[in-house]
Amino acid sequence: MNLILGLNYHTQWRLHKKGIYNYECMHLRKDGTLFPAQVKFEISDNATGVDKDIVHKIFEPFFTTKEVGVGMGMGLSLVHSIVTSFEGQINVKENQMGGATFRMEFPVAKP
Repeated sequence: MNLILGLNYHTQWRLHKKGIYNYECMHLRKDGTLFPAQVKFEISDNATGVDKDIVHKIFEPFFTTKEVGVGMGMGLSLVHSIVTSFEGQINVKENQMGGATFRMEFPVAKP
């Protein structure tokens, strides 16, 4: 839940409470076909996207593009830490709306 709330907060801040964002969740096999071997969760927005010059730094602790006193730069770092603690992966890419899409992938837990 912290992952969803963290990314949702980041997305709403980037949109300045205007614009569009959506979520998608599905099960995937490693070959990309639908099956519960892996869970994928995406959140997309139509904000300004992530500049290519900083995309490699956005998950680092204390990195922020916000003004001084507005953010601490821990939100995406915390999301990254949680995702990797569950053996997952997270990445960001530009989307068709001109914004960013954050994609998290997790292995399905074995019974």
